[in-house]
Amino acid sequence: MRYSNQFSIFFFRFHLIISILLLFSCGLSDKEKQKNSVFRANQFLTDGLCAKALNELAKVSDPYKDYYFFQVKAAAYACQSGYSDLDFFDDIDNFNSASFFNSLATFSSSSETDPDSVSFTKLALAIDTILFSVSATQNLTTDRKDHFGNEKGEDISFQSLSMILVYLGKWLYYFGSVDSDGIKGAGDGLGSGKSCVLNYPNTVAFDALLDLVTTESCTSTNGDTAGHPDLNIADPAIGVDLFAERTCRFIVYVNHMIDIISTISLSSNDSLGDMVNLKTALETLSSQADGNFEITEILGFYEQSTCLDYVKASAGNQDNIKGYFAALVESNFL
Repeated sequence: MRYSNQFSIFFFRFHLIISILLLFSCGLSDKEKQKNSVFRANQFLTDGLCAKALNELAKVSDPYKDYYFFQVKAAAYACQSGYSDLDFFDDIDNFNSASFFNSLATFSSSSETDPDSVSFTKLALAIDTILFSVSATQNLTTDRKDHFGNEKGEDISFQSLSMILVYLGKWLYYFGSVDSDGIKGAGDGLGSGKSCVLNYPNTVAFDALLDLVTTESCTSTNGDTAGHPDLNIADPAIGVDLFAERTCRFIVYVNHMIDIISTISLSSNDSLGDMVNLKTALETLSSQADGNFEITEILGFYEQSTCLDYVKASAGNQDNIKGYFAALVESNFL
């Protein structure tokens, strides 16, 4: 009987607290309620509860999606991918802009065995959440600074930059089949022993390969037989789709990375390692690739859908992308 009374008191108090909370909640405006959802989502993230955070964010409607909402939502997707800020700053401390692509492939987070794993797909969702936080067509750093304010725009853009670098590291590790030193084709992946990431059986790409000055990289003499099998499927109907989605996403993210680096302020803080020299390295790579072609459209690829539409439109466009990729990546990813 004594236990029953204690349980009744507890039950009464519990419902009293819930009733008070509900009563208080009823007095909040829609905006306040939805801001509370974002706050609760962030609290879930501190406990590593990624799915619960996203469920809370699903309660937020368009009028109340502010800077903090997109920051937390991107973090929630990144949480599902296994991304870690701490790991990123540990890796970036040893980053070498002089061997840009190889250095990214050696990040501790780069080890990948499946191109469709959640560490790939969820990280892409996290990145896109920020890139397209203003709109699909207003997706540059200046757009985010104009929309959210200069400081917040730079802050959220740097958040996406760190995740882009990690994503590219995963991409290069898997499709480059690297070893522990980030050397292309030297690992035991599906592309082991291959000196090219892509297959290049076309004139535009071969022109790009002929311009490469090193014999240690992918050259026109082996370009038609090399390439990672998950980017070069025998069935043309499937191969085009995989090439368009996976290779174009890489180029889209490189373009966004160049845009962000060229727009935000990177300090010379030691915690950023050699990242302060990333702008110069990227601009050199970009101008080198662009100098091989008269393809201004490629530098405008900031939307994934635009890139896919371009590549799928004709075989010639596919060749252009492959040629640009060869000049940008193959000559600098050894």
